[in-house]
Amino acid sequence: MLSADAITGGAPAVVADIWDDPLDDDLHPAEEILFFEVEPPESDTPPANNYYDPSQDLEDLFSGLADQDLSDDDVSDPSETQTTEYTPFKLTDFQQTLIASGLQAFARLGQVIESCREFTAHVPFSDGDTVGSLLGLSEIMDTRLAKPVYDYFNDATDPPDTDQVLTALDTAPGTNKDIQLDIHHIDGGYAAADKEIRFEIELSAERKGEVRLCGTEAGLVFAEEATAEFTAACELDCSFGLDLLGAEEFFIEIESLDATLAVDTTDLDVALKSASTDPELAVIDGTLAIEVEIQAETAGRVTFGQLMAASAENLPAVIRISVSGTLAARLPIYNLSQSTGNPVFTVVVSSGDLFSSQSKALFVDIDFGAPKNALLNWLATNRQHDAPSAARLLAAQDAVQKQPAVQNPTEPTAADVS
Repeated sequence: MLSADAITGGAPAVVADIWDDPLDDDLHPAEEILFFEVEPPESDTPPANNYYDPSQDLEDLFSGLADQDLSDDDVSDPSETQTTEYTPFKLTDFQQTLIASGLQAFARLGQVIESCREFTAHVPFSDGDTVGSLLGLSEIMDTRLAKPVYDYFNDATDPPDTDQVLTALDTAPGTNKDIQLDIHHIDGGYAAADKEIRFEIELSAERKGEVRLCGTEAGLVFAEEATAEFTAACELDCSFGLDLLGAEEFFIEIESLDATLAVDTTDLDVALKSASTDPELAVIDGTLAIEVEIQAETAGRVTFGQLMAASAENLPAVIRISVSGTLAARLPIYNLSQSTGNPVFTVVVSSGDLFSSQSKALFVDIDFGAPKNALLNWLATNRQHDAPSAARLLAAQDAVQKQPAVQNPTEPTAADVS
């Protein structure tokens, strides 16, 4: 059984937040912990009296050169990725605690990321969903990285080793809580050249579901439940482990973290809420497309202490995150009491950058068809403080039809009547 109490006071609180079963307090006392020491390699230098003196046989200096092919094909490309050689390594109780606590802190980092402004932003047209709640980054970090390793350490009967940690991570893929996980690369063990225990993992996760919609962004009130499908995907390439030089210390490095969120529908049909005296209105064949893209990486390795100290305020010092998003919605409004097959007007909502603080997040336009200029003039003259409702727009349309034609009307914009 593992405990992080002897290492840091913050780790057990994180464990309690993530899992119901806290770590037991049976870590070996400090004086009994055996720190891993790397044995220095045996010297390859032969005794001094065995040194070879090339001056004793000058022909040996150039022997075989004529038979060597020194073409460019034999020159190694320094840009090629060097593969790290790993060997299996048995983990002490102390090392297990460091790894388990470090991965729990990494899952906590996911919660910190989800508390940032971009992730707490409301998804337009959704009934209360946020970008972070639909992506579920912390859940992926928790259930797909931290928990399998913690469970293996907690349940292992034989002394745990690095190969079994890889097995625990590799058996995590599958569908759990609507998240489909796939492992694309996994490797690890003791890296003698770097004097560290390291695990490499590349994974992708995807979850699908439905978002309940509302018409607030379009100035509409839906009279019934409407939904759209969403797909959240995440690709993570990271490495984690223990630096064995000096004091053993957990580290994690995110090479890349790419996430996308898509909410879309092409056949939105929903009745609009209206008073009993208003005509029966509905959105028919409405379309909605929301795209959110997230990219993140760490500026080098992040230690356990940095993970535990991470907050929404100092997050850029731990991990760099960029978020962008677009929105396009077209909602044709029909008067169901009329037999005409054309919409009485269409609401168009768009945004080229949902997360920009430099420009207006949403642009709303209303296409009234043929009498657009006259209708906009009427609305500008009779505007109210609230947004134009569907019923008010119809009343405006009726009023315009009863008024004489306006000569050379001005050209107010949609913003004038919002």
